Amino acid sequence: MPSTKWVHLTCQGSDAVAVHAEHDRSWPCREGLRETFSNLTLGTYDVAETVPAGWNLVSSTCSDGSGPTSIGLSAGETVTCTFHDAREKGAILITKTRKHAADGPGDHPQAGVDFVITGGDLPAGGTTVTTGEDGTACLDELGLSSLVGDYTVTETVPGGYSASPASDIVTVRAESDRGDGNEAAAGPSTTPR
Repeated sequence: MPSTKWVHLTCQGSDAVAVHAEHDRSWPCREGLRETFSNLTLGTYDVAETVPAGWNLVSSTCSDGSGPTSIGLSAGETVTCTFHDAREKGAILITKTRKHAADGPGDHPQAGVDFVITGGDLPAGGTTVTTGEDGTACLDELGLSSLVGDYTVTETVPGGYSASPASDIVTVRAESDRGDGNEAAAGPSTTPR
C-alpha cells in the first residue's frame, strides 16, 4: 500500500542543501520549504541536511518520534521532519595596554577605557564595552563577518593619552564565545602625550 512521506525543512540558510538518500535527490533548503515524497513503499528512509558554512544545525526532529536518519514509514503514515539552523556567532576581544613611565617599561593593561563597536549586525549606534582590570573587554553573540560584514572598534581615548589608530576594522571569522580563545582581536595601545 502506498504511503505519503512529508519532509518539512525549517532553515534559515539559503545555501543549505537537503538530501533524500532513497531517491538520491537534493534540493535547495529555504526557510519554510516543504518537500513531499509521495507513494513511497513501506520501509525505512532517511533525510539529511548539508549545513552551510556559517550556520549550525540546532535540531532535527520527526513527528513520529524517529530520527531523520531512520524514519520507519508505515501504511498510510505521514511523517514531518523539521531541521532548524541558527547562524554561528563570534566575539571580539579587545586588549587595551598603555605605556607609562610610572608603571615601568613595556606595555601595561589599562582598565576603564570605553570602546564603541559598530557595524556587522549591531544596532546603528553600536555597543559600548569597557575594559576591566586586566585591560580586556569582550563582546560576543556577533554575526560572522562573512554573513553581516566587518565591525569597527573605536576607542574613547582617555584624557592625557593619544592612540594610533583610535579605530580598528575587525573581521569576525570563526564561531567563538567570550574567553574561548577564538575571538577576533582588537588591541590599540595608548601613549601619554
